[in-house]
Amino acid sequence: MLARMETGGPWAPARRAAMREMVVLQHLYLVAGHRQEAIAMYRQVLAQTHDQMLRTFAYEHLARLQAMPSAPDQAIATLRKALAEDLKALPETSKSP
Repeated sequence: MLARMETGGPWAPARRAAMREMVVLQHLYLVAGHRQEAIAMYRQVLAQTHDQMLRTFAYEHLARLQAMPSAPDQAIATLRKALAEDLKALPETSKSP
C-alpha cells in the first residue's frame, strides 16, 4: 500500500512516518482487542489533517475496520465519502466535462 502512494515532496518522510505509525497502532489495538480505539484513531486523523494522501490512507483503513464485524454498509459509506473528497481535490483540468 505505501509503495503505491506518491512519495515526493518536502513532507514525504513525515507522511510515510504517519502512515507507518497508524498501521502499527492499528495492529496493537487489534491485538489488544480494541477495534473501536483503532476506529477512533483513524477518525481523529481525519479530523486533524487536510493532507489528501493521509486522509485517503485513513479512510481506506477505517473502512476495512468497519467491515470487519460484518458491517459493510458503514465501510461503503466511508469509502464513498473518501471518493467524493478525492474527486473534489482533483484539479479542474483532470475532471471530465
